[in-house]
Amino acid sequence: MNFKLLFPTYRARERYIAATLDTLGRARGSADGAGKPFARGLDVGCGEGELHACLAEHAETLDACDVNAGDLARAATLNADLPNVRYTQVSGARLPYSDASFDLVTCLEVIEHVEQPLALVSELARVTRPGGTLVLTCPNHDFPVTYDPINHVRRRSRAPLPVGAYGYGHAWLVRREQAARWLNEAGFEVVQVTGLSGALAAAAELYVPGLLQRALKANAANSGAAATGNAKRSLHVRDRLPPRGLVALTDTLNALDARLLAPHAPSVGLAFVAERR
Repeated sequence: MNFKLLFPTYRARERYIAATLDTLGRARGSADGAGKPFARGLDVGCGEGELHACLAEHAETLDACDVNAGDLARAATLNADLPNVRYTQVSGARLPYSDASFDLVTCLEVIEHVEQPLALVSELARVTRPGGTLVLTCPNHDFPVTYDPINHVRRRSRAPLPVGAYGYGHAWLVRREQAARWLNEAGFEVVQVTGLSGALAAAAELYVPGLLQRALKANAANSGAAATGNAKRSLHVRDRLPPRGLVALTDTLNALDARLLAPHAPSVGLAFVAERR
């Protein structure tokens, strides 16, 4: 069972991506007057490809890349029925694509894993066509205390522990103004910034997703080291969707959380929509 859909922060991000792509698609129209709104899409740091069915609906072709071969193999299996998706393993900082190749680029929960974020954002800009769109999400440095009370207090005076907000192999967490500056310096114009998940959704999770990920995911640290994907904890329990009633409960909690989340209140995640200059 795909337990991720039962966790408010993941579910909120998934629904945000779907809604944002729908909005962008309606504004853009189809790429050729009859087909999908984007001619070529790219998902950088695609992981296990759980959002690729949604992304593939909006792009005539979708390239997806990651450093981890095991995650790519999982993604290819999960999306075997999507003929317009192609997977590529990458290594190093430079993406294996030509300049100005894509009119839609997504980079979801990736930038916090790299040591040189501006270099990554510059690569995203290089492969995005002028006028093309980037959708980028990342965990928020200024997260609600209810999400990770241990590190919320601890990091003021000492290094954070690898749990909660720091429990997914993150090199760091990202500040809103920091990410906006990187995007601007790389050649993007930030169109929209959205906070994803507030204090209520954060409190509902409270360390549980990170602990479950360690138990159920082969590449729990989200690193490139697990190159073969043969990790001993790969239980393959995520093929089935959870009952709709349980997902509906998660959506109800997220709806209430969204009503309580002020525009500049602490949020678990950040989402940026940017246009290539």
